[in-house]
Amino acid sequence: MKIDLLVTTYKRVKDLLVLLKNLEFQEYKNFRLQIFDGTPDESVKKAVEAYSNHTNRVFCYEIIYHKTSCGMTKQRNIAVDNTAGDISIFLDDDVELEKNYLTEVVQVFLNDPESTIAGLNGFDTFNLQHKSKNLGRRKKIYRLLGLYPNVGAARYLPWGHNTAHFNILKSGVEDVDVLIGHNMAFRTHILKKFRFSTFFEQYETYVLYDDQDICLRLKKAGYRLVIAYNAQLKHTISPVGRPLAKHYGYQAFFNAHRNWKLFGSQKLVHKFKFWCWEFLDIIFQLPSKSTREMALGRLKIFLITLFKI
Repeated sequence: MKIDLLVTTYKRVKDLLVLLKNLEFQEYKNFRLQIFDGTPDESVKKAVEAYSNHTNRVFCYEIIYHKTSCGMTKQRNIAVDNTAGDISIFLDDDVELEKNYLTEVVQVFLNDPESTIAGLNGFDTFNLQHKSKNLGRRKKIYRLLGLYPNVGAARYLPWGHNTAHFNILKSGVEDVDVLIGHNMAFRTHILKKFRFSTFFEQYETYVLYDDQDICLRLKKAGYRLVIAYNAQLKHTISPVGRPLAKHYGYQAFFNAHRNWKLFGSQKLVHKFKFWCWEFLDIIFQLPSKSTREMALGRLKIFLITLFKI
């Protein structure tokens, strides 16, 4: 199977160079890398050209550079237009793959000859090492309130929120409802049919929940999505190139609300749980300096939407 690795990037020269070096050590060699760069200046382009000209690389894989407009979903759809491998893997520029990552991804698809699996996530081990105690306490409260049932990893709840993806490391594969965008592998012919929703192309920034949208459409069409626990990586979560915190908070509510209206349950009890979850998230985020601006952006659109009902 031929793989196209698709990386959308914005102002992250250092992170991207770490990934480029990391890819040299993949055991599975039948891949190429396509970079879709929305950075306004030439810094990323020059760095990629300099790296490509190095003669001391462990493995000289093919690199194709594309200059694009900014906006993550726009970049992702340009990537969909340009990919041609049997498997298309979206990677964030701030991930580091274990050397057998591609081998394990390919094996999942080879073990599914009837193509019931449309896409998968590898397992992010960084999350295990950096668990937030506050987040753990929050989820316990949500569970006591009936907002966070124990239904397995990456399940889309009727009230429009996901269970956690990477809390418990297992082996093999597990069926899920949604994938996280920092490493998403798709069968290319299915990806080209479904694409990312143009709704999210309105944002000229990092985008939230366009990955959730395509996954829920795939599930609705009858395809499977899985976590491949043996395909491991670390998502280091670079602070560079992210939108203003208030805009991030705006998207966190607005895009989640949009997806819930399309894919979630509109029963009265589930409506109550959606609004309750959102309200509690804001309340938990407001006291902390690190999340206060995001919470304020989220609160503003929360109130605007609530009073429109």
